[in-house]
Amino acid sequence: MIRASISKSSEKRFFTQLEKLAKVTGKDMEDVLKQQGRLIAVEAIGWTERIRGGGRTSAAQGRNHKEDVRKTVFSTYRDAANAGKYLSAYGPKTSQRWQNYLKRKEVGKMQQMADTMKLSKFYGGKKVKIMAWDGGKAHRRRLKGTGAKGVVRLVVDYKKVEPYAKEKMKNVGRAKSGWARAAAQLGDSLARVPAYIKTSHHKVRGYGRVRGRGVKSVLTVRNNAEYGLVDGLIKSIINKRIPKMRKNIKHILDAQTKKHIEKI
Repeated sequence: MIRASISKSSEKRFFTQLEKLAKVTGKDMEDVLKQQGRLIAVEAIGWTERIRGGGRTSAAQGRNHKEDVRKTVFSTYRDAANAGKYLSAYGPKTSQRWQNYLKRKEVGKMQQMADTMKLSKFYGGKKVKIMAWDGGKAHRRRLKGTGAKGVVRLVVDYKKVEPYAKEKMKNVGRAKSGWARAAAQLGDSLARVPAYIKTSHHKVRGYGRVRGRGVKSVLTVRNNAEYGLVDGLIKSIINKRIPKMRKNIKHILDAQTKKHIEKI
């Protein structure tokens, strides 16, 4: 059997194919379970966090994901210092006053000045909000789709945005890494898994193990990531595994038949 939220009929069909695969390959049920567990875990990597791989993953996907993360951070937060160039249209004193407020991080006075000078017209008519660094809250709300739209956030302590962006980029592949660790525990070399997923700084726990013997063998594949996982993922992968296993069994049987005929 396998521990997963799948229907009894799917579980039965999966186990039937496992028995057939063990028979045609001459392998123990435990070895067949480990093989299928490795395949399930590796396929789960491609369906986790960013659903674009269709069960596959690549280094290019990681690079693109990191670049997208960087873009969302720096389009969520902008440097309040740069707004001074727009205010220079009202004269050097106005621009200098903005910079003085900025040095003292006087958010309230800067907001009042932005409203009075209609700074929004220089940002396409969007609402301008002057703010201190919020630790990434606005960015996280944006990713969840709960943040306010049409707002330009000008950050007074903008130097704090870059480290945040780097940390978020560093976390790309974190949710996937749990499946990679599960696959490794089941004996996968992870040669097909890109480095950004296998990197040691991801601290997500993954678990892959086969216990018991024969028909009583139990496969466990688990990922303890705190985000990026999709409900019903394992169920979907197992249902896709069943026809793949049938195809593999047919291929093995065809090869065995051909070999037998050649001997005759």
